[in-house]
Amino acid sequence: MSARRRRRRAFSLLEVMLAAAILLGCVIVLSELAGIGREHAAAAEDLATAQRLCQNRMAELLTGIELLADVEKEEMLDDPAWQCSVHLEPARVPGLVAVKVTVSCEASGKRRAREFSLVRWIRDPAYAPAADTDPTAPNATPPALPGGTLP
Repeated sequence: MSARRRRRRAFSLLEVMLAAAILLGCVIVLSELAGIGREHAAAAEDLATAQRLCQNRMAELLTGIELLADVEKEEMLDDPAWQCSVHLEPARVPGLVAVKVTVSCEASGKRRAREFSLVRWIRDPAYAPAADTDPTAPNATPPALPGGTLP
């Protein structure tokens, strides 16, 4: 029996090679997962930057710091890698306009192209209601919304 015990004190070459192959496979899988995690972290960072820039530009437009007008791919002063577009679209409700702010960045190096948009309805500064539809007049009926419903 002492001869059997001496033989089993060490691992066989096959066991060592099998363990090394399993370890190598795990390292490869974990490195791929780490790479995917880095890509997703960069995408989340880009999205957060895009949201911040978009909200800042919308706030500038609503407070009057920036002129409320259509703009196409203007370079952002906060971050020159990003471009901003502003589009004004008339809403179906009279007196309202939809302001759509879109920020985007082009693909460069490892960075993918990203885009984020924010839409807000505001009062149209150029809208002048007709005299007969003045909502403050006595016995005035509120304007109907599309579909025939009242607000």
